[in-house]
Amino acid sequence: MIQDTFTRLRAKQLYWQGYPPAEISRLMGISQNTIYSWKKRDEWDETPPVARVTQSIDARLVQLTGKPDKTGGDFKEIDLLTRQLKKLSDGQPTDANGTKKPRKRKLK
Repeated sequence: MIQDTFTRLRAKQLYWQGYPPAEISRLMGISQNTIYSWKKRDEWDETPPVARVTQSIDARLVQLTGKPDKTGGDFKEIDLLTRQLKKLSDGQPTDANGTKKPRKRKLK
């Protein structure tokens, strides 16, 4: 189950990086029909750009924080990515699609 989720996530990341489904299929050894099915079912094309970047940063942070022996460069990258996530969110809550909810104005 976890392996399937990872494979699907990796395929989505490759698609967002500009790889066509046929190339993803070849690289990952998965049926091209499966890639197209995931693309349609998970609405890869409808994902807003900010959500795409956020998901990519999240995936990289999971990789880095899971490393048992982190280098100084790993810690620097974790710090940079964490700051980038904060800038993307800008302190505003987001919905499931990664779009920011409007701030409420304070009354004087």
